[in-house]
Amino acid sequence: MHTKSFLFWSSNQLAITVFSELSISTNIFSKFKCSPQMWGVFAFVLCSMHVCAQETNQDIAIRHAQNGEFDKAMPFFLKDYDESVAVNDTFRIVQAARLLGNGFSLLKDSLNGHRYYKIAEEYARDFGDDYVYFISLSGLTYYYVSNDQPKKALKYSLIAVELIENGNNAEIASDTLNKGTTYINLGAAYGRLGNNQKALDSYLKAASYYEQFETPVPELATLYCNIGNCYEEFNQKDKALKFFNSGLTIAVESNQLPFIRYALNELFNLHKAAGNTEMALEYLEKIHGAEGYHAK
Repeated sequence: MHTKSFLFWSSNQLAITVFSELSISTNIFSKFKCSPQMWGVFAFVLCSMHVCAQETNQDIAIRHAQNGEFDKAMPFFLKDYDESVAVNDTFRIVQAARLLGNGFSLLKDSLNGHRYYKIAEEYARDFGDDYVYFISLSGLTYYYVSNDQPKKALKYSLIAVELIENGNNAEIASDTLNKGTTYINLGAAYGRLGNNQKALDSYLKAASYYEQFETPVPELATLYCNIGNCYEEFNQKDKALKFFNSGLTIAVESNQLPFIRYALNELFNLHKAAGNTEMALEYLEKIHGAEGYHAK
C-alpha cells in the first residue's frame, strides 16, 4: 500500500504550543519548593512577576519568546540553565533544559534542540516524579518525529502512553492537552513507519482529548488532516472528506495558510477522483485564491 506523507506541526504551531499555553494546570508547583519555571505553564510564571521585585533570566526569556523574539530569548534561557546547573537543582535543570530544547527547535538548530531535550529527559527520569518525566517526553518525541527518526519517537511515545494509561498520577490524568500531544506524537511515529491503522487509532485518541476544549486548539487542523489521510489510505472516502473539511474549518479559523492549502488540495483530489467535477472545480478555484480564503 502506498503511504502518504503525514503532516506534522509547523514551527508556528510549536511556538503556539510552547509559549502560549496559559491555561495548563499549575497544581504541580504545589509539590515543590522552587521557583515556578516549568515549561509551558507560563500563566504561573507571569503571575509570579507581580511578586518578584526583579525579573529572573527566565522571566525575561519568556517575555521575548511570547513576542516571537526567540533570538533575544535564547541567551536568557541559557543563563537560566547555567544557574540551575550551578546550584544543582534537578527539577530546575529539567525545566530550563526543556525550554532550551523548545527554543533551539524553533530556531531550526536541531543539534542543540536534541541535546537539551535529552538532558531534560535524563534528569526528569532520575527526578522520580512521573508527571515531570511525562512532560519531558513530548519535546523529545517531537524532535525524533520531525527529524525522521520514527523508531526513537515510537520508543519514547510508548513510555508516555504507559504513564497515561497506568492512571496513577493525578497531574497526568488532568493534563488533557499533553495527553493529546502524546497521541499525536505516537500517531506521527506510526505513520512514518507505515503502520496506518495504528496511526489512525492514535490520531483518533488525540482528537478525543483535543475536542474536550471549548475553543478548538489550532493543532486540530493538522490532526484532522492526518485522520483524513488515514481514511483515504483505507479507501474510506466519505470519512476522509469529513475530516479534511473539519481540518479546513480549523485551519481557516486559526489562520494557518499551509493547512488551508493542504486541505483544499486533498478535497479537490477526492472530488476529482470520485467524478464530482463541479465540486472539484470549486475547490480548485479556492486553492488558487487561498491567500484570501476566509471563513464565511
